Amino acid sequence: YLAKVVRPLFDGTCSSELLVLRPGERVETNFLFYTAIDKKFIDLVDSSTYGAKMPRASWEFIGQIPVNTPSLEQQNAIGEFLDSKTTQIDNLISKKQRQIKLLKEKRSAIITEAVTKGVDPTVKMKDSGVKWLGEMPEHWELIRVKRAGTIRYGLGQPPNELDEGLPLIRATDLHAGFIDTQTMLYVDPDDIPWSKNPLLHVGEIIIVRSGAYTGDSAIIPETLEGSIAGYDMVVTPTTLNPLFLSYYFLSDFFLLWQLKPETLRAAQPHLNAEELGSFLVLRPPFDEQVKIGQWLENKLSQIKNLTEQISNSIELLIELRSSLISEAVTGKLSIGETS
Repeated sequence: YLAKVVRPLFDGTCSSELLVLRPGERVETNFLFYTAIDKKFIDLVDSSTYGAKMPRASWEFIGQIPVNTPSLEQQNAIGEFLDSKTTQIDNLISKKQRQIKLLKEKRSAIITEAVTKGVDPTVKMKDSGVKWLGEMPEHWELIRVKRAGTIRYGLGQPPNELDEGLPLIRATDLHAGFIDTQTMLYVDPDDIPWSKNPLLHVGEIIIVRSGAYTGDSAIIPETLEGSIAGYDMVVTPTTLNPLFLSYYFLSDFFLLWQLKPETLRAAQPHLNAEELGSFLVLRPPFDEQVKIGQWLENKLSQIKNLTEQISNSIELLIELRSSLISEAVTGKLSIGETS
């Protein structure tokens, strides 16, 4: 948990869960705000919090934190300087965040086009008979997911954790086709109910079955061979190429046109094996499935690299913003009066 500081630009009331800093005669509001969002100030407040489940900050502690108080004229100059600079940086960050959003949309569109139309623009098409799908390549067929592979559930109850146990893949580890190994838990092999067949193999696909991440999925890479499926579902491809099928689960054809209408019927998003098995998937000839999967791997790696570059530049801008604020409020930057 990090201390959050907000500068309200309107009158109103607040709950007892908030602490209010009201500037005195010697402190200008803007200057006090930037002092309070300085990383050093935030870190100091965080280090003083108490309470395990809901950490709280103490006003008695915060009230004793010393702050710089240059002249009001200089405080105003610092506030105006930081308003200008942080606005410029925030605008740049927003622009780059929009670029990432557009790249995500492009990625989704490329995946959907490839798994529903193929990568050959000259292929002959036919009416699919499905209104929201439209035309499909004439040599492809529509099948149910249950004909593409087998579906099983992972463990319902997580085993005991171990620092050096087997990796357990959960819904929170999946991010639109990627598995975050930094967030994974490790569990005790001796506490695993092996009769539930929780072991994951290369090419299997794990799919979230409930909650906010319902439908999110990722294919198991070689590096995670032998990991354990948590609460979610596992698809073992049998008649479809694993890579092709994994991209199908990331397409709008699956997520928006089939999964979303199904999960919106319930208050809590949920997907079971029967529902998943009933969804439609297109099946090209096997060699074409392999070709499409590899084409997507190459195409999307370019988008991934560009997204990472933009994300790194955002991180640098955030660091620059933080450093600028810290140096300005602590007097390391000469702004306004110098006497």
